Amino acid sequence: MQAFLEKLIEIGTTAGLKILYAAVILIVGMKLSKFVIKLLNKSKGFNKLDGGVRSFVESALKIVLFAVVFISAAYVVGIPITSFITILASLFIAKSS
Repeated sequence: MQAFLEKLIEIGTTAGLKILYAAVILIVGMKLSKFVIKLLNKSKGFNKLDGGVRSFVESALKIVLFAVVFISAAYVVGIPITSFITILASLFIAKSS
């Protein structure tokens, strides 16, 4: 019984640290993504573009940056990246159809 409790504590600690690391990655990654998008919006060259193009580039960049952050956090937790990317790709295909 003692060995079981020790193993349970070890697994709980390991999983807790992984979840904590993933939360830090999500928080910092989202802040950095928003910062990059703000920098893009403030750049002079970006403001010279047509409104529709600006909106498209900003939206595409948001999606890519947030996807990278979520995939990184999922990797830290232990979710296999190949299956995660397959799910994301199928969602994008379903949305575009």
